[in-house]
Order: sequence, then C-alpha cells, then structure tokens
Amino acid sequence: MTEAAAPASHSVTASLRVGLIGLNRQGWHLMERCLNGGPFQVVKTADLQCRPKRERTLFNALHLPADEVAAASGAIVLADASVSVEEIIVSPDIDVAWIAHPIALRPADLPPDLIEQLLKQKKHVVVETPLSLSATESERLFAVAREQGRRLLVYSPQHTTANICQAIAVANNDEFGAVLAAKWISWGYALPPAGVPCREPHVTRLESQSSPGDCQDQPRDELFVVLIRQMARALDQLVQLIPQAPQRIFAFGRVSQSETSHALAAWIEFKNGANAEIDIRLNSPTPLHTGWVLHSGRGGFVAGRRYSLTPEGEVFDSPAPSSVPQLDDLASLAHSLRSENGDDRESARSLAVVELLEAICQSANTRSVVNRG
Repeated sequence: MTEAAAPASHSVTASLRVGLIGLNRQGWHLMERCLNGGPFQVVKTADLQCRPKRERTLFNALHLPADEVAAASGAIVLADASVSVEEIIVSPDIDVAWIAHPIALRPADLPPDLIEQLLKQKKHVVVETPLSLSATESERLFAVAREQGRRLLVYSPQHTTANICQAIAVANNDEFGAVLAAKWISWGYALPPAGVPCREPHVTRLESQSSPGDCQDQPRDELFVVLIRQMARALDQLVQLIPQAPQRIFAFGRVSQSETSHALAAWIEFKNGANAEIDIRLNSPTPLHTGWVLHSGRGGFVAGRRYSLTPEGEVFDSPAPSSVPQLDDLASLAHSLRSENGDDRESARSLAVVELLEAICQSANTRSVVNRG
C-alpha cells in the first residue's frame, strides 16, 4: 500500500498537523497524548464551550513548563493555537480536522455542514462515533470524502480496551465457532444532583487559571447524548463480533432530544440466527458492567475467561487470548490517513453502526419491531 501525496510543505514522514475542534475531555486527552510525540501534532484548537481566544498556551493549561515539555518530547503547540472553527476550516496549515465533540449529537454547537466544509477544504476528518444518526447522511458524507480525495474516519474511544480485544480474539478463533449470542450490560448512576450547576471536566480542571467570566457554567451531557454515545460505542464493538446483517431490532426506552428515558436496551437478531442484547441504565445505584458475554455452539467468553466444551461434555475454562492491535489507535489512524487507498471495511463498519443505531432509535420511539429484510 503506498502513501498518499502530502502537501509540498509537509513531509509524509512528519507528524500530521491537527486542527482540534472541541476542548472537552476527549480533546484534552488527545492533546496530552500528542505531547509525547507520535504521528499527530495539534497546531490549532477551537473550543466550542468557552470563548474561542484563550490567553494561555497548552503548556500553561497542563501546568507544565513549555521548554521542559518541548525538550522531552519534541512536541510543538503554537502559543496562539486557539482559533475559531471557521479558521480551522480554511487554514492551509492543517492536514487533519479532529472533531472531539460527538458531532451527530450536538448539531447546535457546530455548523450543520461542518464535515462537508472541511473535506472540500482538502482536510482529512476524524470524528467520534456515531458519524450521524442517519444512514443516508452517512453515505453522503463518505461520498463527499471520496470525491475530494480525502479520508473520513470514524473513531471509537473504547475500541482497544482489554475486554473487546479478548472478545474479538475468542470470536475469531475457529475452535470457538460463530458467535450465537452476545450480551453487554452497563448499569451505573450518572445523573447530576438536582439543582446543582456543574462544569465539563476540562473546565473544572482549568478554572484556577481562567479569568472571571472566561467560561460559563455548562450543564452535564443530556441523557440523550450519553445514551446514544454509549450505545454507538457498544454497537461499534458488536459489528466486529457478529459481522452479519441484522434482521430484526427491538428497543426499550425513549431516545429523542425532546424526551429521553434513563435507560436504553436493544435486542438485535441477525440473519444467521445470532442475537445480541445491549442494556444501558444511567439511574442505577447498583453498578454492573459486564463487558461482552459471548456464547457459541462450542463454548463461551466472559470477564477475561474462555469456556470450552470438551468431547466428554465437560466445560474447561482458561484465560482468554487477546487480539492486541499491531499499532496503537493513533498510529493506526495516521496509517489510514496516509494510505493512498482507503479501507472500505472501516467505512462499512461505521455505516453498519449508524444503520443499527437508527433502527434502535426508531424502535424505541415507536415501541415496535424494526425489520431489516
């Protein structure tokens, strides 16, 4: 696979220059990782929740001396890096626009055609899953990326956790057989105290360095945003465990921006007869996070253990192997962005997630089964 041509002023061996949109927890985490060098270098940022011009550098915000960090890692972040979203769109000094906010869930915070504008300005785009809440819109955006010769990559922050790596390794093992059933439960208490104003994590972290009036109190993510984000991340993992076309979807809960319940549960039947259940609850004082539980005709998987049926009919358990990625997530993204030919499997997986999510929302809001043929 060959490397895509880079701008004349920027070598393909150099770090990809990132315009980061969103200084939420995910955005700050990305910047911290870039301080250690690597394939990405954050050169401009746009904060959607605080004023766009911050009178501080990234190093001051992180409580780190600029010269010490630069000497240790070779990382460079411009002192005047904080700009507006519009400046990131048109800037010639950016190779990749990384949208840390879930753009599909916050249309009011960003221009509705932001991804299209960035692609037409010849920038690669990385966005958190889900890309959209509409399969038709997602297909259109991928088509724009192809027309412009740029990459549109959908990133899931939890796709390299130990649980999913182990589950994928078990599911891909021929001795295990095809997954017949999968279950994923996440219960916890994630509701804000009534009447208590709160800030985004990154705002609380920086407020000691902010001048009065620099940032306004921000509400916690709406239930709608939290539920959809968690469901999208679970679906991103599910389509790797059961790479089959869905046949029927049924969901419990209410998921719209006007009315959202505290829980969302989905049952999915696939054309090969496999089924999956995803159960998310945000108002449970009893925490329960199972990770993936898998069942096949020859065994099962749960909590890092693989269970196998012996010829004598006994169950033998052992530590599950782990499908460790050859590259870390940032290196893998950079490799995809620099590749001349995009990976159709990645875009197909992103579309599969959106299609399932769209059907889940439809089923939950209509309280009926959605058939997919």
